[in-house]
Amino acid sequence: LVPSFSDFITRGHKLQRFAPPVQKENSKIIVVSWIARRSSVMWPERAFCDERYFVCKDWEHLSTRTLGRVVKNENEVLAALRDLQKSKFPDGREMYFIDADYNTLTLEQQLQCDIQTDVMVGPHGAGLTHQIFLPDRAYLIELFVDGSSANKHFHNMARWRGRVGDMYKGVTIENPVPVDKVVNLVKGAVEMVSLN
Repeated sequence: LVPSFSDFITRGHKLQRFAPPVQKENSKIIVVSWIARRSSVMWPERAFCDERYFVCKDWEHLSTRTLGRVVKNENEVLAALRDLQKSKFPDGREMYFIDADYNTLTLEQQLQCDIQTDVMVGPHGAGLTHQIFLPDRAYLIELFVDGSSANKHFHNMARWRGRVGDMYKGVTIENPVPVDKVVNLVKGAVEMVSLN
């Protein structure tokens, strides 16, 4: 059911041309997307308000959105993941890194990022729901920071989407996060993504 829903939404937004099955050959470029949780953003209800779905003035009281489970040393993690792009991987594969702040993207831009991502990584939060739009070969790394490890929403979604075994990793981790641990998790996932 979840893969069918993903396909329905992707086709409904006419984005199927970006999906891996449509590409002429399987790429050796592994796309890693960091799903950011940043407090310094506007509530999506205000950022994308255009009166089609709700009355914009009802959201005027909302200012900067404060979030929990924010990675305290995110800039260090991002720098290390950018550096990982320079690494040599087996089978001639290469890594391409995206810092995806979905609070600043339209839904179509978010979906385009999703369907091109092979490894999604980020702290536990609603943005990880986008894993349902990832390609079949994709991996998800969920970082449980600040006491979120009891939540199994994304573990369950991963199973419903068909991600089994190592294709889903939920890791309880301190905050600030140990950068080397995140890099090793991502590197391991990049090396395991199927090229077939």
